[in-house]
Amino acid sequence: MSGLLLLAGFAAAAWTLVLVGRGSLAALGMAVLLCTCVFGYEWLHFDLGPLPLTLDRCLLALLLAAWIVQWGLGRLPRRPWSATEWLLVGFVILLAASMFATDWQAQGVGASPVWRLVGGYLVPALLFLAARQAPLNEAAVRRLLWCVLLFGIYLSVTALAELAGQWSLVFPRYIADPKLGLHFGRARGPMLHSVSLGLYLCAALSAAVVLALGGGRWTRAVTAAVVPLFGVGLYGTYTRSVWLGAALAVFVILGLALRGRARTAVVGSLIACALLVGLLKLDSLLNLQREGSTTLSRLSAGMRASFAYVSWQMFLDRPLLGCGFGQFPRAKLPYLSDRSTELHLESIRGYVHHNTFLSLLVETGLVGLGLFLVLLLRWWRQAWRLAREGLPLAATSSLWAGQDLRHAPPAHAWMQMHGLFTVGLLAAWLPQLVFHEMSYTAGDNALVFFIAGLCCGLARGWPAADDGGRAARQRGSSPRSVDTEAASPACC
Repeated sequence: MSGLLLLAGFAAAAWTLVLVGRGSLAALGMAVLLCTCVFGYEWLHFDLGPLPLTLDRCLLALLLAAWIVQWGLGRLPRRPWSATEWLLVGFVILLAASMFATDWQAQGVGASPVWRLVGGYLVPALLFLAARQAPLNEAAVRRLLWCVLLFGIYLSVTALAELAGQWSLVFPRYIADPKLGLHFGRARGPMLHSVSLGLYLCAALSAAVVLALGGGRWTRAVTAAVVPLFGVGLYGTYTRSVWLGAALAVFVILGLALRGRARTAVVGSLIACALLVGLLKLDSLLNLQREGSTTLSRLSAGMRASFAYVSWQMFLDRPLLGCGFGQFPRAKLPYLSDRSTELHLESIRGYVHHNTFLSLLVETGLVGLGLFLVLLLRWWRQAWRLAREGLPLAATSSLWAGQDLRHAPPAHAWMQMHGLFTVGLLAAWLPQLVFHEMSYTAGDNALVFFIAGLCCGLARGWPAADDGGRAARQRGSSPRSVDTEAASPACC
């Protein structure tokens, strides 16, 4: 037995060295995200001290080691930092300074400030910085989209099993434990949270739409078959912000991708359907029956006004730097005794914030919220640019005139596909930021930061790809024959 364990240890060490030296940063990043969702703390952990050892944390350490080693060996594209990366680093440093300047060890409602900082922003920031250095090509981008789509299929099937009460079909088994996580009774998946499940399903839906636009007949047949499955999974979350995020993602992707009459017809139809549903089902949406009663659903909606009022009063007292990162659950308590308003402020006593933007405004002031908003705008600009200008300007005007992405030059169409996917994911993320505090759940911010990092790396490197194609044409060869790693390491 000891011999087998020794052999297994040697094999694990050998594979670790291979992955550190030559492993794909994009693949390792996706492995971290998937393990965070499915094989995280609830699935397996070892208490070795203050920080339990889990599989996703081991993979994160492997990713960081691969990033450092491959950078040192010169195997990664040399992409100088832009204002986006400095903004992100400055934002995380501000959060840390704001937290340590207060009573950061005090326990309040929800997770500790340290856990929120590490899980909600530090780890996602590391994933972003590693992803922006990841070498990518068309095959890698398509594999990424298919991986997200297949994960969405698993999540949708799991959601259906949850809604039907077929717990024997649910994997991992901890999903069936009502004592773990939140929202038991809705579809919540291995994340044990309906909003987290909904965000990943929105990502899968975005990937399906992008693959349908850029794929062949069989790809479109597969995506057409799985989109209704994603719709059922999204509906099973019984979360209005998730539904809004899914609609925004599809709307933005199709609005960017389609041209001419096709865009007018599709986008117009989507708007008409949204207005029709809003008019006919407004009362049902406001009084949504979920795991509790409709009274609790109305109370949940009314609590947001109380959160907004208390947040505004706290902001007026500390407008510049806020009350300290992670301090809202405790700092809000004196404001709940305000009787100058008819709002029932006591209803939010036992809850964390329900709005990421307001939470940052209260805890880090205008400085912290301003940095975060500028960072999001830069991500949106990079993704929008890649979705619109991932092709040469001469090809852009004719690409969408009754054609699809397959007719685009291969060196640029896959970049545009990733830009469309990133725009869709950011659009789906926005309603979640407005209606939830996303730093309390592991894997949500990490997903968006990782995909945005890949997009920003491509957006900074895409002109070099065009230069490589131009150089190939000057030599009388086809861009297809160019070795992109040698000609343009910035977007290999």
